[in-house]
Parts: sequence; structure tokens; C-alpha cells
Amino acid sequence: MAYWEFLLQKEGDRDWLPLETAHVEISEGRYRIIAHTSYCKIPVEIRLGQLLADQIPPRRKTLRRIGQTNENGLMVVMPFTHLTAGSWTIKCSAIEPDGAAVPQDVWEYGVQLQVLAIESDLDYWDTDL
Repeated sequence: MAYWEFLLQKEGDRDWLPLETAHVEISEGRYRIIAHTSYCKIPVEIRLGQLLADQIPPRRKTLRRIGQTNENGLMVVMPFTHLTAGSWTIKCSAIEPDGAAVPQDVWEYGVQLQVLAIESDLDYWDTDL
């Protein structure tokens, strides 16, 4: 049976956090994401999207690239990237071979990250500057 798992690591941490639900809240910072899957040695379309809510009208910025899983089913989805506050979407999907007369195994996996702004401890202090 096919499976797909996203793993998230914050810069400076040693541990990887499995993203076990489709919607995850994290704090702003630098993160990287890898995938572990049963699909070995295959090309994968990777899409990283950010909702730019501060613009009128709000719009979505999307980056695309092609990755490939290794013989162990591991693949870098996103290298260390600074995720700012807002809504981020990561999707990985099968790539249809060129000229395929019969549809191949079509699949798509994704996760939505709600990135929360980090509040400064200074906000809680009165300043006499």
C-alpha cells in the first residue's frame, strides 16, 4: 500500500517532526521539509505556495520544481527556508510520462502550514526610553 509522510525540521533542532495532519500550526522561522514515501526512484512535482493576504486583492505566490525520491523513498521537498507569518501550502504530485496513452498511477499529497508570528517579549514591558 502506498504511503506518504512529510517531516519538518526547524533550523537548530535535531529532531524531525512528522506532519500527521493536513493542517499544521507552527511559529515563524527557518524550516526544511522532507518526504518519506513508498514511491522509490520517481520524479515528483513539488509546489510551494504562499497566500499573500496583505495585498489587495489577496493573491497566491507559487514556486514549482521537480524532485526525485531516492531508493529509500526520501526526497528533499523544501531546503531551509524562512517561513513568514501566514498560510503556506506544500503539494507533491505524480508526473505523467510524456506520451502516456493510458493514465498512470495519479496521486497528490499535501499539507497546509499556518505560520504564526513570533511575539516579542518586549511587548510586555513599559519602556522609558
